[in-house]
Amino acid sequence: EGSSSDSSSTNKNLQKQPQSSESQTPPATGHCVVIVSHGQQRSFMTHLGVMASFQATDTILHELVNCRSADPTFTNHHHHIHIAGYYNIPGFWNGKMKRRLKVVREKRRNRSHGLNVFTTTTSLVPQYDASEGWDG
Repeated sequence: EGSSSDSSSTNKNLQKQPQSSESQTPPATGHCVVIVSHGQQRSFMTHLGVMASFQATDTILHELVNCRSADPTFTNHHHHIHIAGYYNIPGFWNGKMKRRLKVVREKRRNRSHGLNVFTTTTSLVPQYDASEGWDG
């Protein structure tokens, strides 16, 4: 929800426009416009574009699992996955991203052998829940 110093931010998500099944045009790129008023209040207008149909399973599992240090002398192959805009990506909701991250961590852990350790950490910036349905 913007910076921690601005708790009055608002976020307005524009709904994905339905496309005709006959359309050959790929979905638009998502974008966000930030409007800052003189009083430092910010408003966000987001067009989800392709993000509206992006799923956790669209992530390239092979790339996430097999990432390793470029230096062959390193034995700890740490991988950090950062997810931003969680509330703007419906395909990550309802445990879908959690399940995908669990698969990545388990597969990386299973790759560990001898002195080679494959670790994974994650971070999340959820942004603002424009539906205001989050009750956590």
